[in-house]
Amino acid sequence: MINILICDDSEIFTEGLSLALCEDNKKISVDVCKKLDELHKLIKKYKYDLLLLNVTSLDDFSFLSQICSENSVLLIKDKPEPSDYITSIDFGAVGLIAKNIPIEKFIHAISIILSGGIYVPPSLNEEFKDETKEIQRDILTPRQMQVLSLMAQGNPNKIIARELNLTEGTVKLHVNAIFKALDTTNRTKAVICAKKLGLI
Repeated sequence: MINILICDDSEIFTEGLSLALCEDNKKISVDVCKKLDELHKLIKKYKYDLLLLNVTSLDDFSFLSQICSENSVLLIKDKPEPSDYITSIDFGAVGLIAKNIPIEKFIHAISIILSGGIYVPPSLNEEFKDETKEIQRDILTPRQMQVLSLMAQGNPNKIIARELNLTEGTVKLHVNAIFKALDTTNRTKAVICAKKLGLI
C-alpha cells in the first residue's frame, strides 16, 4: 500500500485530490490534515511514502529543510514563481506544484515522484533543454558519474550529498539529470542501464 498525507486547509481541495488519487491507483491510501501541528503528530505516528504540503511562502528555511530531509515532500503553492521551483528542490523537496493546475497534472506529478523521480513542470524543463541535450550527448558529467556510483551502492541522497559536499537539492538535480540521460524513471533502472552501458 502507498500511503500519502495531504496537509491543506481546504476540504474541497483535499477531498477532491484524495478521491482522484484513490480512483487512479487502488493501492493508494490517503490521509488528510489541515494544520502543521496535525501533520507533525501524524508523521511521528505513521510512515508515509509522500507528503503533500501546502505552503504560503518558502521563507521558513529551517522548517522546510528539516521536514524535506526526513520525508518525501511535494510542496503545493498558489501561483509559484519560477525561482520557487529551484528553491523547493534545494530544500530537499521532490518538487513544487501550483495548486490551481488541473487534477490530472497533480496525478501525473505524483506518479513521477512515486516512481523515484522529482517533479519539475514542463515549462521549467524548457529552460534546461540545451543543458539536457549536452548531458545526453556526453552521457554523464564527471560529477554525475560520482553520484551514479554512490547511487549504485544503495546510498540515499542525504549520504551522497555528505560524501560529495553538496546540498541534497543539488544531488536531486544530478539524479534527475541521470534519469533523463539514461532514459529511466527510477534509481534501480538507472543503475541497471548504467551497468549495461559499462558506466559502472
